[in-house]
Amino acid sequence: MWNEFSAKPPQAGFVLLPENGWEALVLAVAGPGHGARSSKHSVQKEIPVVTTTAGSTTVKNVPFTDQDQEIIDDFLDEYLVAAGFEPRPRGYDWYLRLPNGITSFDELSVLLNAALAEEDAGGHPAKLRPVFERVIAKLYTD
Repeated sequence: MWNEFSAKPPQAGFVLLPENGWEALVLAVAGPGHGARSSKHSVQKEIPVVTTTAGSTTVKNVPFTDQDQEIIDDFLDEYLVAAGFEPRPRGYDWYLRLPNGITSFDELSVLLNAALAEEDAGGHPAKLRPVFERVIAKLYTD
């Protein structure tokens, strides 16, 4: 399924998704017709590490490593597999085309969270998936 996502640069109406399980599941449910991918560009990133000892807090920026990315990718794979999807290919940024009338991923998240709360779906990916499927299917057909 993942290889069916367009590899062309995303156009207007697409949003770059953060790298976490929830957003990966939303994209998987939306499917290839509503998403795109592009090769990740090698960018030197740093992440802040906060250390607090005896009332003193220090923040130090450390390099984001390939091992850090592997940990994120492993988590995403586990999350998607728990929901019944295959793992995503690595090395891509992933984009979602927002449904008509939705102006941001945050707005979509509010709708999904409301549906999850209404159905008391819990937090396991396998329980989220059918709720996401109903909501997302409706949004893309309206």
